[in-house]
Amino acid sequence: MVEGLSDAQSPAGESELVEVRVEPLHEVLRLRQPELRDVILELIEPSRRAVLHERAARALLARHQRRRASIAAVAAEHLTLAGRDAEAWPLWVTAAQRAARQGDMKEALAAAQRAVTQSERADEGERALPMRQQALAVAGEALLALRRSEEARDTFKRALHLTPGGPLRAELSARLGMALGDLGDARAALPLLESALQSLDVGSPVRFPTLRAVADAQLALGQITRARATWEDALTAARREQSPLREGSALLGLGELEMVLGHHDEAATALRQAERILRIEGSPRPLALALCLLAELGLRAERHGSAEGRAAEAVHLAREHTMPDVLGQALVYQATALHRLNESPRARELVSEALAIEVSREDLPDRPLALLRELAGKLLGAEVVEGLRAPRPR
Repeated sequence: MVEGLSDAQSPAGESELVEVRVEPLHEVLRLRQPELRDVILELIEPSRRAVLHERAARALLARHQRRRASIAAVAAEHLTLAGRDAEAWPLWVTAAQRAARQGDMKEALAAAQRAVTQSERADEGERALPMRQQALAVAGEALLALRRSEEARDTFKRALHLTPGGPLRAELSARLGMALGDLGDARAALPLLESALQSLDVGSPVRFPTLRAVADAQLALGQITRARATWEDALTAARREQSPLREGSALLGLGELEMVLGHHDEAATALRQAERILRIEGSPRPLALALCLLAELGLRAERHGSAEGRAAEAVHLAREHTMPDVLGQALVYQATALHRLNESPRARELVSEALAIEVSREDLPDRPLALLRELAGKLLGAEVVEGLRAPRPR
């Protein structure tokens, strides 16, 4: 069959089905249509098919040694189809971690769950424990981002059971506290979060979300003074350590807290300071978040031109650095400003784009979510609003 496909080429060596490339020692036949590959593979006996999948995986891994993460999912799939679970599942962990870094939490979850399942099937004992912990950690992180908080809680508990100590345990405890907070159990969440905060490394990427979760839990329990003190202590420590990035992040958290409390002047002061510092530091995520909050303050003060400018910059940062969760809210703020500036066609485009970002719909904070529901109803129709979740009651 393959020979027939090769012979079906035109004299110029072109075909809609195949491409044949002559190399020094052999000919390479590339199938142009993936479904054709599947048909051919089905015609090959299973044992031979497994060998082909294994060879494909090893060729990929050999060719892309420096970019292993970029082909991890494809290689893992080939090894899985070859029945090589023990070699496939660590690659699924790598693929899950890469997807999480890129903000694709559905892909991260799928890869992490395959890693967990195959690691159990491979039954490699204690030596596989560190990678299995990583797989569960990514799965829990993805579930948390997708607001599947009960599943996230159970996954983090399972991961903690396998992790007796070390930096990963502190991160897992923090994530478990966040899941409990999302489930409305601030009383159970707060001690976990505070304990994790004491153990997390100063440079841990989980530290800032943990600080925010601590302040949120304190606020939910009516501990307003303690919530403010949490951010002020973080700000003092950052200045003492002469860490501009952490100083900007603490000011961002403090500004967000003041916004929640309705102290808009204090919020604006903190957020402008954060914006200035984070611009110098070149840290895209906290800067984009600060710009979103400043855009919201601009909308509240009816400074729609200023709000649109800051939101547009946040949109640019979110696109450039692949931050779909931030992109969703930035689009909403920009669309709201444009709508109030009587630029409804452009606003409609941005609302449609925000609705198309699945992680945005699932994980949009309540304030931009309320704006999105309002705008979608005005610009796209009431039936669109029915597909959006309502903001959580406070």
